[in-house]
Amino acid sequence: MLRGLHVGPEGAELLVGDYDAYLESTRTAAEAGNGVQRPAAYGRAAKKAVSREKKQGLSFREQREYENSPDGIGLKEAALRRLEEQFQQPARDPRVLETRARRYHALREEVEHKTARWEELAERAAE
Repeated sequence: MLRGLHVGPEGAELLVGDYDAYLESTRTAAEAGNGVQRPAAYGRAAKKAVSREKKQGLSFREQREYENSPDGIGLKEAALRRLEEQFQQPARDPRVLETRARRYHALREEVEHKTARWEELAERAAE
């Protein structure tokens, strides 16, 4: 048997029992009209939700990502240019050409994704 102190809008109350007993007591109080129903976000969770909604701009991690993105994008674009140069050279082995093509398409997709993310962060940083 567990004991606990529940502090709610109507004051403190001593609870004896397990979690099911707690749920039953809150359900009974709500049905009787004695208790005030808590919102979905209550206490620390509600404060966090409100503070996140108010906060504009970038978090520290996003700021670092925003600052480092152009370098990463530039490196990926340089790798794409090197692959394009390799495409101009004849390849006798079709597996080599296939490997280059896969790498090229993966890099192209990565550059597009990183560029879109960088633009999104730039928009948010301007707010």
